[in-house]
Order: sequence, then C-alpha cells, then structure tokens
Amino acid sequence: MTVNTASPEVSPAQSVSGLLDHLGTEMHKAIKKTGPDAVHDVRVAIRRVRECLDVFSPAFSGDAVKKIDKKLSRVLKAA
Repeated sequence: MTVNTASPEVSPAQSVSGLLDHLGTEMHKAIKKTGPDAVHDVRVAIRRVRECLDVFSPAFSGDAVKKIDKKLSRVLKAA
C-alpha cells in the first residue's frame, strides 16, 4: 500500500480516500480469490480506514464518520 497518511501535504480527505480505494481493491481481490489471506487483507484494510477516520474525525462531519463506520462494521463482521 502506498498511502502516506503522515505527510503534511496529504489532507485528511485524501488519506481516507486513498485508504477507501485500497479497501475497494482488497474487496475486489477477495471476491475473485476467496480464502483466509484475502479475508485477512480486507479486515486489515477496514481497520486502517477506521483508524484514519478516528484520527482525522475533527476534520469531518460526525454524522458522516458514524455512517461510514457503521457500514465498515457490517463488512468487518461479515468478513
């Protein structure tokens, strides 16, 4: 993964967007190639998005963060 969330040039929105893109990629891979490694990669990607949202939550609407987190929780439970 090449998302640099620590760089001052990267905004919170760019950080979350990059991690969501990565999550989408991992989910697509998991659909194509099922197995424990693919599921693990999806779960790790979800945890990274959730952590990024937690760190940058002051930069976003609280309702938006809650909605995204709720949806990610459902996917995490399913995985």
